[in-house]
Amino acid sequence: MIWVAFRTAQYLIDAGLDQTVTSLLNTCEPIEPGKLLDVETLFYHLKLAIQEAMLGQQSTAKIRDVCEAMMNSTEETALHDLAGWLNVYYANLPCNPFDFDTNMEAAQVLQPGAPENALLGLRQTQYQACTEFGWFRTTDLDEQPFGDRVTMHFFLSACRALFGEWVTDAVIYEGVRLTNLHYGGQDPRSTNVLFTNGEFDPNRLVSITSYINPLSYAYVVPNEFLYSEIYSIAEEDSTELVTIKQSIQSFIGLWLGDGLTPV
Repeated sequence: MIWVAFRTAQYLIDAGLDQTVTSLLNTCEPIEPGKLLDVETLFYHLKLAIQEAMLGQQSTAKIRDVCEAMMNSTEETALHDLAGWLNVYYANLPCNPFDFDTNMEAAQVLQPGAPENALLGLRQTQYQACTEFGWFRTTDLDEQPFGDRVTMHFFLSACRALFGEWVTDAVIYEGVRLTNLHYGGQDPRSTNVLFTNGEFDPNRLVSITSYINPLSYAYVVPNEFLYSEIYSIAEEDSTELVTIKQSIQSFIGLWLGDGLTPV
């Protein structure tokens, strides 16, 4: 359904039927075919809403609930199904602010004490993405359901809108290269460090998931999202999770001089 809905919206906009899409999706501003950044912003936020709904509670049951809510809809088309779900998800908003300029406003706040920076860290996080980390979630690959309208052009334009025209694709590339060079990339050659990731955590794709060192290791916890490995062993833990927690405990003991051998 998601695959069909996204592509239907794309084709309607391409055909000049953008008003049909903006009306269904209740956008605050019209999304016109000639405004590429607004089109990309629209699809970016459609994708983001689904991702947040599915992953926000870090539960496979929640993913199932979201999918069932979409699949059990009785609307006439997949796009109507998506629009109905979206309007429920954003029910607290009078309209959906999916245009580019509106989406830049929060991260353009410069005052350090403003909630956007002091509490949410929006500008700081975006600056690191533009100059150190990269990892922009484009929709270039075919093996995903979110269409093909969220490109590097959108993220580069966002970086420039926030920090200036000096941010180029070369600046981003070099910043990411230097970050990996400084921290070692996939081979940090560190000791007394454990790299832990959940199998369902999207961030694992830019983390270290395989690393063997006498005093360091990398774990991917099966069937888990975030942080499951940092808590005490519990009855509901899987066998794999218990083993990983015991291994982590052994590593910490080894670092502290207990002489334990990690599992």
